[in-house]
Amino acid sequence: MYLTRRFEPVFNQVVSDFWRAINGSVALFIRVTPCANKNEIAGLWRGPDGATRLAVKVTPGPDKGRPNDAVLKLLAKSLDMPKSAFAVASGAASRLKTVEITGAPETLNARLSELSETFQSET
Repeated sequence: MYLTRRFEPVFNQVVSDFWRAINGSVALFIRVTPCANKNEIAGLWRGPDGATRLAVKVTPGPDKGRPNDAVLKLLAKSLDMPKSAFAVASGAASRLKTVEITGAPETLNARLSELSETFQSET
């Protein structure tokens, strides 16, 4: 029983740990894998530091920001929002990125919660 109590909050936190509402927008923390077979949101990725990120796979290789464009397009399609609402806030040349999504935080939180439930039901 002690283990259940100890680890239950960690599981609940993992699902929403890859985004955070900040000043009227949402910061989405992702890990990008370029040169994939197809563009897809692959689930959640936990780094060695324990941070949880959304795992995104894209087909373009790491050349001149092409993976960033593919990531923004995939996120826009997945969350049913315009691509102009998304911007890479940090990590433009890294696999670990922070994407800023502008819009109503309540709407964004609802859409990201739906996305989280998809991964929660798969585990």
